[in-house]
Amino acid sequence: LMGGGSRIPRVQEILLSISGKKELGKSINTDEAAALGAVYNAAYLTPGFRVQKFLVKEASALPISVEFFRMVTDQSAPKKSIKRVLFTEMNLYPQKKLLTLNKQSKDFEINVTYDSNTIFKDFIESENRKFFTVNLKNVSQIHEHFKDESKWSSNVEKMEPKGIKAHFGIDINGLFHVRSIEAKFLKYFNNSASASGEDESAFQKLGNTISNFFSGSSAEDIKSDKNNSSTNDTKSETNSTKPENSTQSNETVATNVTKKIVPKEPEMIYEVVDFEATWIFSREPSIDAMKISRNKLFDLKAADNEKRELEKSKNELESYIFETRDNLQSGPHAECSTDKEKETINEALSAANLWYEEQGESTKRQEYTNKLSTLKDLTKEINSRVDQKKKIPEAIQRLNEMLNTSTTFYQNVLNLTKISVASPVFTETEINSLGKLVNDTTEFLSTTNDTFNNMDWKKAPTIAATDIDPYIRNLEREISYLINKINIWKSQPPPPVPENMTDFNGTEKTKSDNETVNANDFSTPFNESTTEKGKKDEKTTPRTDL
Repeated sequence: LMGGGSRIPRVQEILLSISGKKELGKSINTDEAAALGAVYNAAYLTPGFRVQKFLVKEASALPISVEFFRMVTDQSAPKKSIKRVLFTEMNLYPQKKLLTLNKQSKDFEINVTYDSNTIFKDFIESENRKFFTVNLKNVSQIHEHFKDESKWSSNVEKMEPKGIKAHFGIDINGLFHVRSIEAKFLKYFNNSASASGEDESAFQKLGNTISNFFSGSSAEDIKSDKNNSSTNDTKSETNSTKPENSTQSNETVATNVTKKIVPKEPEMIYEVVDFEATWIFSREPSIDAMKISRNKLFDLKAADNEKRELEKSKNELESYIFETRDNLQSGPHAECSTDKEKETINEALSAANLWYEEQGESTKRQEYTNKLSTLKDLTKEINSRVDQKKKIPEAIQRLNEMLNTSTTFYQNVLNLTKISVASPVFTETEINSLGKLVNDTTEFLSTTNDTFNNMDWKKAPTIAATDIDPYIRNLEREISYLINKINIWKSQPPPPVPENMTDFNGTEKTKSDNETVNANDFSTPFNESTTEKGKKDEKTTPRTDL
């Protein structure tokens, strides 16, 4: 076994049923073996290390066969299917194989399939065994071409077909492919015609005639004495020595006469066959099969979700038991619970923990959920006290901050009313409403602080954080309204000055014909800086410094 998935019991059961063995090999630590193998292979591939030869060879798990129909001369006879095994089971690759088809003279198709005679035959459907097809296109055209004697040369006697050669292979990545396909023909030559001289070319005849002319004998004499000349030459060489003053022309004639023609051997001719290779990955499933598969996926997804929810419920129950037990020993929960409540809750937690440890795989998720709900109901009162003890101080702090802001804003509004303007920013009702709200909130905050400091947290709290939030919202709403009113308010021009007015010193001032009385001289100043600003800028603009 190799890999983490092989540790799964169900996987081991399937492997045992497929292989038919009694037990599986488990003597090797698969994680350690994979790590050591990677280290040794890396050391072997690195030039800097000298290690023992380490080769890793891949093998095809499934045997690969080819199937085709044998050609028959009788069209009425049924076609016979031929099957050849190319690559056996656990065949190492890269690998090349040659397939010779002797009796194919027409276009045909080769189907490449997984062989059914394997331990995986139950997992390979008969319809899905074919994964590759090779369609040979021009086999008939090639045979017709070589059968046509008019296209032969004069020295060719016959052309004999020797079948089809197909070159298959599995590359280094384990992928099947077709390298090439060829048609074989054996060419036989006409040696008898060459020996009789009938096919002697014109250049050969001209060369022989010239040689005979320099030798001093006619062609007829040479032909008539052809058989005797070789015998006489042999005898003369045996009995006597060859004269030294013999001419080169005589030697040429003797060579031409005694030369023997060697028969030409048959020659093998290869013609490339065009083919089209197609991968067949899977057949198109039917609508019913797709519906069944879709429903099966939905069922598996629902089972996974149910299992996930079951694990979540178990983890929540276990975590709640241990967290509640630790909280009751110290911290806010211990301060907010009585001894009797602690004893009751601890007994319930122990019983729930014992029940949790006794449960098996058949326990439903709802049972864990119900047990958790029972424990939460039992500790609900204590959790509520702890929650209020944490939230009330936070709410009091927020109310105190909002009250300080509102008090400062209220004081500025009161100072603003001392300025005499034609159209005041706030009405008297709005100012009184804000003042009353600030006073009521101040009184409520004082009472709440006293109640919180004297509260007994082992009993139900008399106040809650939700009781403080309305006062915060009321102040925020009132301040926001008044600030928005300041932003949109625009002061009107000053009213007309009467004929007789009294300044701050009590001196009566009369408007003359050549004098303009400024209304700012008789308005009540807010402060010294505001008065100086009013004198500088006579044009009235909305106040933004409030």
